Amino acid sequence: TTTCANLRIGLVQAEKKVLLIDGDPQGSLTISLDHPQPDKLPFTLSDAMGRILMDEPLRPGEGLLHHPEGVDLMPADIQLSGMEVSLVNAMSRETILRQYLDTLKGQYSHTLITGTYNQRLTYQVLYKTNYNGYRVLASNLLTTNTYSFSLNALPLMQGEVVTDVYFDFGTVPAGFQSMSKPMLIVSVSPQATNGYYVTNRADAGGQYLGTWETGNTAWVTIVRNLNSTPKPTLPQTGY
Repeated sequence: TTTCANLRIGLVQAEKKVLLIDGDPQGSLTISLDHPQPDKLPFTLSDAMGRILMDEPLRPGEGLLHHPEGVDLMPADIQLSGMEVSLVNAMSRETILRQYLDTLKGQYSHTLITGTYNQRLTYQVLYKTNYNGYRVLASNLLTTNTYSFSLNALPLMQGEVVTDVYFDFGTVPAGFQSMSKPMLIVSVSPQATNGYYVTNRADAGGQYLGTWETGNTAWVTIVRNLNSTPKPTLPQTGY
């Protein structure tokens, strides 16, 4: 909560449009942004996820709270603790939060959402660029909390881009796994050419009984310009 609350200040100063999502049923981030009684708010993250779950429509920006410092907030309250129970038998339950975030695409900068995990540990997030090796983005994060970071706010040189994001959990107990999956939300540059493609990859690895075990996957994203060329207006030739 402290990391997100302080990071928003730098992002606003960098003239970024920022959305904070409170993923804590205690509403700590919501309280820190001048809403001392989150349980009395008419609409919170649990309501938004419930709408997605029930396939009910969401108005653009519904429930977002606008703070005078120039950030938007999707608040949380104690109802969020019951959302896990509601998701037990839901189809594609791990995508519910992502589906809600999809409704906000294009309104905010590139965003990394860490997800949550079933064991209470601390971990760190690192990033690598085409110019430098891994550097720490954030540390001492709790696996039971969700964090959101804007990669646009990183102090990068001209031509430098983020190529890798790495979650370092250290030593974990048997059965350690994600509860809500991490996500990286990006926007395509309007200057990207039609047919431009990006190769995405995800790797997971760890040491088990002295042996390093790994798993990986890769896929390609192709940029398609679906804006059709307007038909020319032909002169009227008769009545």
